[in-house]
Amino acid sequence: MSRTKSPKGFPLTVKRGSAVVKIYRTPSKGCDSYTLSFWVNHERKRRTCADLEAAKTEFGLQFRAEMLNSTAPTTR
Repeated sequence: MSRTKSPKGFPLTVKRGSAVVKIYRTPSKGCDSYTLSFWVNHERKRRTCADLEAAKTEFGLQFRAEMLNSTAPTTR
């Protein structure tokens, strides 16, 4: 099974403090969606958004929520 190459510039790596999130372009039913991938307490978490700006906004919301819970996303 062959894998197609990621579109130029993807995955994006977004950092805030020690938190790191990768944003992947994910084709879905003929449209692009974006998947955030990050680690929290040694567990991989993934979120899907309809557009890139929404994905970046979701990262900001997830980051703030994790900081309030004192469990910042960790790198792997």
